[in-house]
Amino acid sequence: MIGPEMVLARVFGVPASQLHDDASPDSVPTWDSLAHMTMLVELEREYGVSIAPIDAIEAKTVGAVKQMLRDYGVSW
Repeated sequence: MIGPEMVLARVFGVPASQLHDDASPDSVPTWDSLAHMTMLVELEREYGVSIAPIDAIEAKTVGAVKQMLRDYGVSW
């Protein structure tokens, strides 16, 4: 199973090395609202989870995305 940074790198079109835990829409220029929705769909597909709306809203940094996935029981 690939790590979330690889999924996000694919969605945002940036190198995974740029996606440290505090990376956010403020530091990743391609992380806009449409890319955020695409990210959620890709995370659900990759990890077989269904992301609750409140979790989708709170996934504002790479670190928050990783913690959300851990909370859903995902490991990589």
